Amino acid sequence: MTLSVKDVADWVKGEVVGDASAPLSGVNAFDIARPGDLTFAGGRKYLDRIEATAATCVLVPRDFDRPVAKTLIRVGNPKVAFALALSKLHTPPRHTPGIDPTASIAATARLGRDVYVGPRAVIEDGAQIGDACAIEAGAVVGARVRIGGGTVIHANATLYHDITVGACVIIHSGAVIGADGFGYVEHEGVQHKVPQMGTVEIGDGVEIGANATIDRATFGATVIGA
Repeated sequence: MTLSVKDVADWVKGEVVGDASAPLSGVNAFDIARPGDLTFAGGRKYLDRIEATAATCVLVPRDFDRPVAKTLIRVGNPKVAFALALSKLHTPPRHTPGIDPTASIAATARLGRDVYVGPRAVIEDGAQIGDACAIEAGAVVGARVRIGGGTVIHANATLYHDITVGACVIIHSGAVIGADGFGYVEHEGVQHKVPQMGTVEIGDGVEIGANATIDRATFGATVIGA
């Protein structure tokens, strides 16, 4: 995506100093940025050599007033503004809706519109997948799992039965959601497993890292809020 400096300044609520019409098509760190990139200078060691970066535009603190031969956007917090600009200039790859022929989808599962299901993914009985979700290669969605719209389940993640995942959630590769917790009780030297009868509820907009594990509750729910 290409935006003008003014477009980015409006998005981050900043003030342009220099060429507001200059095009920006990327974001990068100060020392490796190239023409067409946006970067930020949040500390004195960068502000003192601001003209050394090849970036087209630099986010700087609002009180930076030294004249420089560089287009600037003055903001309250350059690092926060940079993160906001990243969300605008960097568009993650999107899956083309469709179901790979090697995927296994139960007849009773329900898929919304524009869903992507990758190679060898498994969606079990009674699962409900919202609109515009992506279930990547090798992921497993257990029985009666409910997933809100716009959620991405990355490759080889596993969602055990009867859990709820909100909208616009990202679950990275290898994560396991809804496995039994370590519930045991000792009696006369013997460990007895306590059945884990609860569930897991993941709120809207949550991101779960790669290989993370979130166990189901013994009763009720393990809740990860938005």
